Amino acid sequence: MMMDVVEPYLFFTAVENKGLQDDIVPFCGRNGVNCTGTKVIKVPQNPPDGQTSTSLQWLVGGGFNVTETGILYSKLEEMPQSFYQSTQSTSNDIFDSISTMKRITLEEGGHTLWSASSNTNHDDDIKGPIFSAKIDLNEFEVGDQVAVVAYSMVDQTWRNTPKATTYGPNTPPQSHIVNARTNPDWRYESSGKVIQGREWWFSVPITLSVKENGSQIAEMKMRLPYDIDAVKEDFEAELEDAFMEGEELVQSHFILFTVLAFTFIMVLFGFLVNRRKRNSLRRNISFEIVDISNDDEKDDTVDNSLELSERYTIT
Repeated sequence: MMMDVVEPYLFFTAVENKGLQDDIVPFCGRNGVNCTGTKVIKVPQNPPDGQTSTSLQWLVGGGFNVTETGILYSKLEEMPQSFYQSTQSTSNDIFDSISTMKRITLEEGGHTLWSASSNTNHDDDIKGPIFSAKIDLNEFEVGDQVAVVAYSMVDQTWRNTPKATTYGPNTPPQSHIVNARTNPDWRYESSGKVIQGREWWFSVPITLSVKENGSQIAEMKMRLPYDIDAVKEDFEAELEDAFMEGEELVQSHFILFTVLAFTFIMVLFGFLVNRRKRNSLRRNISFEIVDISNDDEKDDTVDNSLELSERYTIT
């Protein structure tokens, strides 16, 4: 729960009860406007049950109480580019786009998975209460691409200042987790990371491709490939490569450490042996200097009894 509520998030779960693949996919980039080609659902202009409005379901996570939620939609070419970026849209983007986008707001908010008042009427694969709204695709032409974004405001009661007489000084909340979802003026940067406060949170857009009546609802393009086994194998291969690189790094460090240790031991051993040899060779050496300067007294006979002139002893 603590990990989940760090930051609010939303994603669509179904169109006309046709389950959609999870929008939150690890290692899947969302740069530029690639979302227009990675989340496309083919839908008939009118639902197969004879109604004139198409139902969309979405989930709100990362919080406890949903203050307000709803959807924004328009033709794909009228969708502001900021909605397709990997970062959340700012409030200014919202206000500027209201005039060109259609908006449906649920009259009441609701709860998330972590709320004590949360109901359990949801699919076992979807961890949280589901919100739903309907849009009339008859206002669009067959062949149009309709972009839809879910939005929400959560946990706004967190901004309330506790009573000073009960809890302490009369100051507003100072934690990042509170101000990140309640205070648009809250902004802190550290080591290239940014905490920017905001009130509104948005899903990744989905694209509805309007088809003739009678067409089957189908998810034409997904952010995660159809061959999930291949993706799993690639992911496991990446993990194995990472572990192998780690093992090779450890082995290389171990070999280097072993070589250095062996070298140190050999140098130390050589030093000790050399020192011992020097100690064993240390001895007293005596020699005599004899005065033989008188050449006339020299003869060819050596009797080892030369006259001693001086004696020196060195160590």
